[in-house]
Amino acid sequence: MALREMQQFGIKVEATEGTEESLVAADFVYGVKDVEFSLASNEYDRSLNRGTLTMQKSLAGQRMQSLSATVEWHGGGAAAETMAGRVLRGCGFARTQLRVINIQSPSGGSFAPGDLVGNNASQGSATKLARVAYYENATQDRLVFHPISGGDFAGGETIHNYTDAGASAAVSGTPGLANAGNGYRPVSETDSVLPDSVTCEVRVDGLKHTCIGARGDGNLRLALGEPVLVRGEFRGPPVLDTGDTPRSGTRVTGLTNPGSPAAVRNIPLALRVDGTDFKPVLTDFEVRFGNSLADRPTITDDCLAESGYLATRIDGRSPRVSLTIEHEPADFEAISLKLTDAVFGCTARVGTPTGTSGLLVVHMPECQIVGDVSHGANGNILTDQIEIAPRGDDNDELWFWQVFLS
Repeated sequence: MALREMQQFGIKVEATEGTEESLVAADFVYGVKDVEFSLASNEYDRSLNRGTLTMQKSLAGQRMQSLSATVEWHGGGAAAETMAGRVLRGCGFARTQLRVINIQSPSGGSFAPGDLVGNNASQGSATKLARVAYYENATQDRLVFHPISGGDFAGGETIHNYTDAGASAAVSGTPGLANAGNGYRPVSETDSVLPDSVTCEVRVDGLKHTCIGARGDGNLRLALGEPVLVRGEFRGPPVLDTGDTPRSGTRVTGLTNPGSPAAVRNIPLALRVDGTDFKPVLTDFEVRFGNSLADRPTITDDCLAESGYLATRIDGRSPRVSLTIEHEPADFEAISLKLTDAVFGCTARVGTPTGTSGLLVVHMPECQIVGDVSHGANGNILTDQIEIAPRGDDNDELWFWQVFLS
């Protein structure tokens, strides 16, 4: 008998799409739950004319493996990636090393998470662009940024804020640049860009269920009293043993225990409408990635592991956030925002930059209310039930930042 709690889940980004990565203890997740796996195989029914209604033995055709798991967002470091980060990468997000630089006190304004900044007063003339992930001015002016193009800022340059027009700060250069965590943004497949693929594996009862060239869909959830949770639901060609049977795989020992994560509470979350922050009353905040996955059947011999499929690709993305908030028409009139096609920003933060899991920042520069606006009630308190969709121009609609500072 195998218990659900005995299931182990491992994930590793592939160096080459569709080439299996050998998973070791460091690639298996300690804080994991709700692990699921299934294998779909097309069958050819041989309904032969034989003078009888008895069915003949069917033939197994191409096969596809599905693996899913919920992972606690915990651990990581200034230059180290948390296991939840690997899940994000398998769901179509690209990882970038966050950087931190000391700056002089800003003039003409300030810096906030999500602000677009560069090294020229005119954005069109900037040779370096970045998004602000975190700005600290309590003990020293430190700017954590997600490089977009042109590389790192350097001493002698002035960083200009294009979101908060007029704000700028000179780079002090002392101390110099340092790593400050991990940044994630969605990536779309082009002729020259391909989102990461992953090798996923579930081990249970002496067997290992592996899929390669996998990509997936998922969500990130912030709920009151729970740790930050990331779910990945992956699909890819299975790797089987000779004779099309699951491979043997003993239970992995020596998994890294990052400790216990903190429960979500007291998080700064704001919807920015017309330059003014509105802090709604709500108990959970879940970002659904909204990926659509394309299985790619082929009869040719370049299919993966004789599965009849090539690597899974992400062929569409429509992220969503569902919110149930207390009705506050003076600060956030949902119906007007919906009918006028208004856009607004959304930022949530969890943790601290010096904590064991760092500071998690979720940022959507522009959001729009989609679908129906309905009303409910929490007891006798009127609520708005809305769904918001991140919008953007160039893979810039949704950002996750895990900031670490000493």
